[in-house]
Amino acid sequence: MNRNLGLNFLSNRKRDVSPQARQETVTEQRYKEIKNKLNIIKTSGQEFYNVSIDDMEYVRNLGSGAFGQVTQQKFKKTKELMAVKCMHRSGDEEEEKRIITDCFVILDTHTHPNIVNCYGIITHENSVYICMEVMPTCLHDLIHENLKSGIEEIYVGKLIVGILDGLIYLKSKNYMHRDVKPSNMLINYDGVIKLCDFGITGQLIDSKIISNGKGCLLYLAPERIESVTTYDSRSDVWSLGITIYEMVKGMHPYGDENTGFELLARIKEGPAPYLKENEASDELRQFVGRCLEKNVEKRAKYKELEEHPLIQTFRGRHVDVASWIQELLVDF
Repeated sequence: MNRNLGLNFLSNRKRDVSPQARQETVTEQRYKEIKNKLNIIKTSGQEFYNVSIDDMEYVRNLGSGAFGQVTQQKFKKTKELMAVKCMHRSGDEEEEKRIITDCFVILDTHTHPNIVNCYGIITHENSVYICMEVMPTCLHDLIHENLKSGIEEIYVGKLIVGILDGLIYLKSKNYMHRDVKPSNMLINYDGVIKLCDFGITGQLIDSKIISNGKGCLLYLAPERIESVTTYDSRSDVWSLGITIYEMVKGMHPYGDENTGFELLARIKEGPAPYLKENEASDELRQFVGRCLEKNVEKRAKYKELEEHPLIQTFRGRHVDVASWIQELLVDF
């Protein structure tokens, strides 16, 4: 049994100073920091050591994605329910990097209220299990299963505040999510929205990203399609703008494209999506417009968005998102 998360691809590698090598050095440093934190579960005010997957009891399947399957499991020692993301290791170099990145970033950021909470990480043979809090839904399912005509602006505004706070916190830790989209935004019964899935999160070096990990094409910023060597968190700002558009309209602005080629061509060459006057308030339309500026040099940075009147209004406004969510998810 191998209960260690290794870095086989780092052995026998010559050191150089290329952007790729710098990113690999970051990955190696991350591994060194997390290896002593594995197989420890922190919950209910206690720490449990040498935890194995046998300490979990399967309850039900919660879903799966490109990077792993998520199940609901009961931690036998406390009877607490957890969402457990299982990632199988095949030995592929990029896969190893992604798994280590996912583990490192969530351990480093999960205490923020808008980042999904992590209880710990378990390794077993060739699998890695990230144990997280159970969240009843994600923003994607909320939109496309419950609110196909879009979300009321009063709730959109409050949710944007939470998403933005999570992204700004990642930036303060020198991270860029790089896969900002509704399916990576979870919502709990208290109405709190939280970012998740950090497998392709990039390390900001001098405020720039030097690696080329791609997120979902539907949310990809124009400059990332153009294969720009370096880019910054304004690419995530574009993805935030697309997400807000989807929240308001109940549909994706590029959802009718049939092929990846058509989609990329439209993002790169076509006009930026926008909200019409009858679809949102002036403040919300202006906010989305600042996010969906095709010229990255003119696009808003987080500081501008944080100071935008829309954010200032909803940050200080009481909105009962909890009751709204609970009513929508009454059958969960």
